[in-house]
Amino acid sequence: MAAITLKQRDPLQPLLAVVDIIFSGLVVITVLGAGMAVFSHGTSFFGWSRTVPYSVCVPTDDSDFHATGVTVEPGGLRPGTSASMRSASICLLHPTTGQAVTLTIAQVTGFVLFAGAFYLVRRLLRDAAKNGLFTPDLARSLRTLGWWRLAGEVIATVIVAAVRIRLLSRMVTDHIGPGHWYGYLHGSWAVIFFGVGLITAARIMRVGSVMREDLEGTV
Repeated sequence: MAAITLKQRDPLQPLLAVVDIIFSGLVVITVLGAGMAVFSHGTSFFGWSRTVPYSVCVPTDDSDFHATGVTVEPGGLRPGTSASMRSASICLLHPTTGQAVTLTIAQVTGFVLFAGAFYLVRRLLRDAAKNGLFTPDLARSLRTLGWWRLAGEVIATVIVAAVRIRLLSRMVTDHIGPGHWYGYLHGSWAVIFFGVGLITAARIMRVGSVMREDLEGTV
């Protein structure tokens, strides 16, 4: 019986190719955006540029503060309907460099979390394609990704809330109390549960890799 040998196609290759393209695009966009912000006038990258002619704005719920002399007249409403403004932004028209840097920190936090997750997924897929799915190294990479999503989401939420509260305290005369913190903690519970799920899956995979090594040792 003639032996037919076919080159087995890596099942992870399509996903790895997509992740590589997206990650490369993130790197190119980041480098180009940072370069234009540094060397070009009038270009902002995460709220930062060579000059600071723009305003620094903080979104706020309309129930937090009172406005006078504001009229909202939307068009296209049928009789018996009404419209209300659910959110607004408070802006510093002439921010200092420190305030612009503070805004940049708030804007770049989410991007760092997103790009870091893509990098970890890319590394995980490469390890899986090279060493297999049920290995201690892959379980370790999966656990790292889970903690990045879980802890990163919590830390990023606190950082963004702290930055916005700090900027807001420089814009209004009202007292910024603890209740405002709750209004700016806009973390994603789905991301947190996803991180917990990845950590749990990593532990299961680690146990499976140990059992696989034991079975291979007894054969």
